[in-house]
Amino acid sequence: MNNTYTTGSLIVDQMEKVRITGNVIHPNWYKNILYENGKPNLNAITILADIVYWHRPTEVRDEETGEQIGIKKKFKGNSFQRSYRQFQNLFGLSKRQVQLALQALEDI
Repeated sequence: MNNTYTTGSLIVDQMEKVRITGNVIHPNWYKNILYENGKPNLNAITILADIVYWHRPTEVRDEETGEQIGIKKKFKGNSFQRSYRQFQNLFGLSKRQVQLALQALEDI
């Protein structure tokens, strides 16, 4: 029995084999996380995507059956912690940009 599926599009079928992980940005964030002038606050959106990534659970699977048997957190300790410096290094932002982005997220 052949377990290969097809969408009818070679590119879409090939993308099915690509494992994409990491940050995901919800399209509504571009309409709701805004500067006072109404433009999207891309720094805040990017930082929020990273925070959300770290709070999405990781599946725990049984090694023999492959079935999901639980979930676990990605971060160590009781809560996710990241410094201004870590956000700066990760996204190429200044400390001030990180501070303003985090303040905007807190205000929302």
